[in-house]
Amino acid sequence: MKILLVEDDEFIGESIKDYLELQDNRVDYYPSPLNALEEVYPSHYDIFLLDINMPEMNGYEFYEELKRYASDVPVIFITAYSDIQHIEKAFEVGAADYIKKPFELRELELRIKRLVFKKTNRIKITKDYEFDVKNLKLFIVMALKVYIFMLIFGTKEFFLLKANLHFEENKAKYMHE
Repeated sequence: MKILLVEDDEFIGESIKDYLELQDNRVDYYPSPLNALEEVYPSHYDIFLLDINMPEMNGYEFYEELKRYASDVPVIFITAYSDIQHIEKAFEVGAADYIKKPFELRELELRIKRLVFKKTNRIKITKDYEFDVKNLKLFIVMALKVYIFMLIFGTKEFFLLKANLHFEENKAKYMHE
């Protein structure tokens, strides 16, 4: 699973990253939310782990930016705040969960798995591929779309569409020859 972690306390951030990577996850860790915004593609992640209290921008503001590109990716806010106002604010901006520091890393792992595998056992690998972790099968999303198209319109129309798409993608090459 691919995880975006933004935590300004580098000791905590590195500890979380190391633990989750030992559990066979890929973790992109940033101590700076501004650096993360410059470098990440939010839709490429299965889950966001965000600290709330950070010097450059708080976790709520950071998540508002991420949601513009990946509103379906769940977020867990990680924070030392334990008052109801911060918990309420986290859920108002769209938090799927909230965990208070200090916490057990195993607890965080369990919360992550619950959210990522809640609706499906599939993890999105790319826009065209998904992996079913329960059945250990790779699914080609495009193949399903092609199959549905062929059921609706027929094989002949599919191959005509495919030839047209191939021509459009390579038009410059064909026109210059």
